[in-house]
Amino acid sequence: MNWTDVRTLLYETLVEQKILINGKKAIKGGAGGKIVDSIQHVEDNYFKENKAFISELRDIGIDGILCLFFLMQQEPALTAVKIIHKILQIPVASTYRIMQKNLDKELVTLHYLTNKPGKAYYRITDEGTSLIIQLYELLGGKIILPFSNSKAQQGVDATI
Repeated sequence: MNWTDVRTLLYETLVEQKILINGKKAIKGGAGGKIVDSIQHVEDNYFKENKAFISELRDIGIDGILCLFFLMQQEPALTAVKIIHKILQIPVASTYRIMQKNLDKELVTLHYLTNKPGKAYYRITDEGTSLIIQLYELLGGKIILPFSNSKAQQGVDATI
C-alpha cells in the first residue's frame, strides 16, 4: 500500500467515524464515502467520551496525522521535510506548516546536525506516538499502514 492510498483510507475512515467534520473538502485522487458537514451529525458516545482528543485530531488535520504516521514508521531515524513532502506528496510549503504545528504541539522534535547546518530534521515524540496509538484504538484498528520498522515488532500493532 502506498502513502496516497493510506491517506485516502485514513481520510475516509475519519469522516465515516465522524472524527472529521470537514468532509466536503476533496483530497488528491478523490474520496468517496459519507460526508459529515456539521457538528450535529456527531452524536456517538466515543465522541463525547473523547471530545478533547478528537478536537486535537481535527486541529492537527489529515496531513498532520499522516506525517505522524510516517515519522512513526521512520523512527528512530531523523527525517527531513523534503523527504516527508516527496513521499507523502504534500506540497512542501504545507509540509513545513504541518511540521511546525506538530512541533508546537510537542508531537515531533526538531534537530539540526552540525555537519549540515541549516537543514532541519524531525522525529516523532513519545506524545506523538501515543496520539497515533490512541487513534488506532479509537478506530478499532481500521487503518493499515506499511510498517516495516522495529517498533511494529515491539508491540505497536502494524495495522494502525
